[in-house]
Amino acid sequence: MKNIALIPNESKDRELVCAKSVAEKITSLGKNVLVPLEYAHYFERVANIIPLDEAELYKNAELAIVTGGDGSIIHTARHAALYNIPLLGINLGRLGYLAELELDETDLLEDILGGSYTLEKRMMLDYKIVKNDGVISGDPAINDIVLTSRGNTNRVVDVDIFEEKYGTHVGAFRGDGVIASTPTGSTAYSLAAGGAVVDPMLECINVVPICTHSLMARPMLFSPDTELKLVNAGRASINVSADGSDEYGIEPGEYVSIKKSEHTALFVRVRKSSFYEVLKKKMAGN
Repeated sequence: MKNIALIPNESKDRELVCAKSVAEKITSLGKNVLVPLEYAHYFERVANIIPLDEAELYKNAELAIVTGGDGSIIHTARHAALYNIPLLGINLGRLGYLAELELDETDLLEDILGGSYTLEKRMMLDYKIVKNDGVISGDPAINDIVLTSRGNTNRVVDVDIFEEKYGTHVGAFRGDGVIASTPTGSTAYSLAAGGAVVDPMLECINVVPICTHSLMARPMLFSPDTELKLVNAGRASINVSADGSDEYGIEPGEYVSIKKSEHTALFVRVRKSSFYEVLKKKMAGN
């Protein structure tokens, strides 16, 4: 392992002080550090820094290290997965649920860059927005695909859900929206909306209604082989977002199709703690 991508977060790391410290640690171990072009000026005094545009950075990296919070890790994981690159998160945020290291644990980088780690695979979701005038698709999501109202947040939305293989109508959800999450995303917005906590080593699609107006609408788990169609069954436009960033609008009758992705997110792990220990520590504060 020679070329390490370093993805900083300028909003959480003023003047990229933490990222530069990590870069110096990596280069002291004889590795090259690949950084996004827009941050190159911060690393002028660090040896073995190679500034690259995004596409070239991921093509040449053998490992991606993120200094930031969960949002930064999710954003990077979506790109890294397309190139089958493992990702290591160094937490600069509050929760840091997906991060493996805290900033005071960077001494472990020597072991990691020497190959002492395991890889944890996380399921992702492919999606496509099917509109009357064409089809739109984006990078796979590691957390969730969310359907909510556009503009007026008090507007109720109607979503019909179909299982596409057999054309089965699964249910009609009326309320503030619907979340389709991966097991990884089950501890994010899905959890806040009343969904189940799902072990990330499982593979399933977790569909959770948001503030439903129906006594019969409940969270549902679907097998990883299921392809779902979520149709705008109301009279107003609905907002569709992937991992809280990519956003699209679907008009009445248009829909989003969701299925398990062929891509997986690869997370570097050095700890022996279980998912449940991490869940208790970071989500319950114990």
